[in-house]
Amino acid sequence: MYQDLLRRRAERQRKRRERLTGETGPTIVQKAKKYSKAFIRWRDAGYPVRSEAEAEEIYRDFCCPCTDFDSKRETCRLCGCGLRPRGTLAKMLRLIVGDVANAMMAKISMAT
Repeated sequence: MYQDLLRRRAERQRKRRERLTGETGPTIVQKAKKYSKAFIRWRDAGYPVRSEAEAEEIYRDFCCPCTDFDSKRETCRLCGCGLRPRGTLAKMLRLIVGDVANAMMAKISMAT
């Protein structure tokens, strides 16, 4: 019963978001699940990181022309992943963990 209530609430929130923004996409819970699976796969592979040039090439050749690319937010509408690290959090992470920060903030930099 409780899960049914949560499911209905999530559906109402999704419809409200679509109505207000005109956009569809994954919910924050769906984003968290997908990111956690991707992070575990990345961790198990030994945290491989793409070079900035390689990530930029993928971004330019595959992400930008895609119809599911949100250029305003620089995210994928299908999975919700950020495609470029930006903002204060990205800068702080870069200071703490170096190149791994790009991969943590932008899925495209994870080489898995």
